[in-house]
Formats: sequence, structure tokens, C-alpha cells
Amino acid sequence: EKRYSGLFHHTQIPSYGYPGNTCVKQGDSLIAVSKVKGLRDINDVLFAPNGKETELAVILQVLGFAVLFESVLLLLPMLVALIHKETAMVRALGITIAGTGIAGFLLSRVQPRKKNHFARDGLTAVGLIWLVLSAAGAIPFWISGETPSYVDSFFETVSGFTTTGATILTDIESLSRSAIFWRSLTHWVGGMGCWSCF
Repeated sequence: EKRYSGLFHHTQIPSYGYPGNTCVKQGDSLIAVSKVKGLRDINDVLFAPNGKETELAVILQVLGFAVLFESVLLLLPMLVALIHKETAMVRALGITIAGTGIAGFLLSRVQPRKKNHFARDGLTAVGLIWLVLSAAGAIPFWISGETPSYVDSFFETVSGFTTTGATILTDIESLSRSAIFWRSLTHWVGGMGCWSCF
């Protein structure tokens, strides 16, 4: 048993209710018992009695690494665009690589407060990764004018990363070589992602 007399001195916390109409108040004596490993502070116990709340910092950090991975992947179609001198795609890919690289770096620098991760965090991260990678991956198609609108570009990229194979294009071969390469790469990466999840 340990007395946390200054528990609420640094943290503004309202009375925290538990079953039986009991409340934790300043100066109360507490005995904290938990099956969850990695709890480093009494506030972890107060705010997460079951230790399974979603940790936003963990999700953002994982998302940052995924966006960084996409910026590296985009270098491959950039190389194809440079070889074939496709200036519109070079510009579009350059903008996307710069944006995803900066965003991914900043997000990956987020430091989680806790070291323990749970299935809820993983599921949330995977869903956000698919959404964000598709949103960023659609930018080269849109800026280069390979597809009529951003919505169509987003549809094509989602189709790739989710491996559905659906398309709004009537003539895929009319795309530039680097655009075809990027579209094919999204399908390959999406297939690997689905395989890894299961």
C-alpha cells in the first residue's frame, strides 16, 4: 500500500468512479493490481483499468513508417518516368515523394507513452494505412492528368492496394509507362499486404 498524496497535484483529474459508488480522491491509499504488463504510472491504472485503451501515438507512429515506405516505393515509378522522359509523371511523382516523405518522417517521430500494443491499435492502424496510402498514392495519377479527377485516381489506387482489380479506365494501355508501373506496383504491394494480414 502506498499513499499518493500529490497524485492530482500535477494532473487535473475529476473524481473517477468505480463500481459500488467509490471514488479515488486526493490523499487516498490505493493498492493497484493489474494483469497488464508495462504499466509505469498510477495514472495508467486510473485511466485504463483494463489496459486496453487505444494508444493514438502508437497508431500515428506505425502510420508514419508506412507513409515513409510508400515514399520509397514511389522512387521506382520515378525511375521509370525518368528513363522514358515522362515529364508530367516526373513532376507528379516528385511532389508526392516530397509530401509523403516529410509527412511520414514527422509521424514516425511520434513517441508512444506506452510500450504495450493491443489488437485494437493494430486494426485501427491497418485501416488507416490502407486509407492514407491510397489517398497519397492517387496524387501522381491526378497531378499528371492520367485520370480525369482525383476521385477516379483514388478509386484506381484503392483498387490496387485492396487487390480488387476494379478500374474506371477503358484503355489501361493508354497510360504512360510509369503510371502503368505504379498502378501495377500498388496491386503487388496490396497483395503482399493482404497476405501478411492473414
